[in-house]
Amino acid sequence: QLCQYSRRLYFVDLDNVVKSIDTVETVVTSGDYTLDLSSYGGHISWIIPGSNRIWIGLTKNNGTRGLIFEWDGVSENAPNKWYEIEAQGSAGCALINDVPYVIDIEGRLLAFNGGSFQEVARLPITQYDALNLAYASTQSTKICHFNGIKYINDAILINIDSANTGSFSFENFPSGIYEYTKENG
Repeated sequence: QLCQYSRRLYFVDLDNVVKSIDTVETVVTSGDYTLDLSSYGGHISWIIPGSNRIWIGLTKNNGTRGLIFEWDGVSENAPNKWYEIEAQGSAGCALINDVPYVIDIEGRLLAFNGGSFQEVARLPITQYDALNLAYASTQSTKICHFNGIKYINDAILINIDSANTGSFSFENFPSGIYEYTKENG
């Protein structure tokens, strides 16, 4: 995962560390402009820049709740804030007017309300246990690719992959492009 923020390129290394590269291609692996989230457990599932911060999703592999971090892109190993979500993690994020909308690994679309992430829509899924087994791992199998959620033409489009659920088949939840608008849910 990569993101460009404030004249730097940020990238994820070792599943839970954010490092950066400056404009003269100097890689920063420790100190300012790095963020080590290994003490929180789990793995970084996505990273996206906002206008004045970087948002980072952390998926837990141990059954505990996932986290979303808010980071200024500078402070060494110190996220500015973090928010716990109900699911073990999230798969991707899109910004609408600098507000993050996150798809969690149980199919909920969550919007940041200034203090927490609140559910605004839900995919038609009932077997959350099957999704957690398939999507909480560090494997590339996710409900949606980290680049598979975008805000385009006043709608959030999510490229859903429901085929990777092991032996489970969701006949009411096919793979495809799902659309969310504030008017229609």
